[in-house]
Amino acid sequence: VRILCGVDHEDLKQLYLVSKTIKAA
Repeated sequence: VRILCGVDHEDLKQLYLVSKTIKAA
């Protein structure tokens, strides 16, 4: 949770897409 506070919105969105892709794989 602390990491999310330091991450920009764009990075957070990109990270979400990557996480979603990993789950799909």
